[in-house]
Amino acid sequence: MVFVRADSPEGQAIRAKAHQIALQIAKAFADRLGMNIEIHEISPEHLGYTTVTMKPSDTFTIDDNCALVFCGFYNNDATNARVLEIKKGREFLAQLNLLPIAQFAEDKRGVDAGFEKWGIWKEGEDLSLGFLYPTPTSNVDAFFVGYVVLPEGKTDIRA
Repeated sequence: MVFVRADSPEGQAIRAKAHQIALQIAKAFADRLGMNIEIHEISPEHLGYTTVTMKPSDTFTIDDNCALVFCGFYNNDATNARVLEIKKGREFLAQLNLLPIAQFAEDKRGVDAGFEKWGIWKEGEDLSLGFLYPTPTSNVDAFFVGYVVLPEGKTDIRA
């Protein structure tokens, strides 16, 4: 997995693909439920966080009629945000080296064309994240780049 700058032409194409996937999921939910479904860029409130930082480890279930499509990360932490392990339940999906993103000159957002293997989460799925090597003892100055899909008026995708 190789992260490229999110503001580069390649990065913009990756973000557009993630947005297209979010649109497809939203349409499927809307067709199934007969209700308005929204797509937003991921913000802390969507994940029940209060700041644009990530916990050293976190596990949560995606709520009904919601989805998370992330294609990369913001990373301004060259000390703690090194390797992020992603699991679906107990199934290992990926270990992502986020350190190179912190080295990007201005835009500290990196995206990966391989995000479809680890970044698409739908209702009822259990997402498990954990930073490794070293395991941080406090929140990490890193956050998701991507989109949430949720019913109109809902603010949090966690079950």
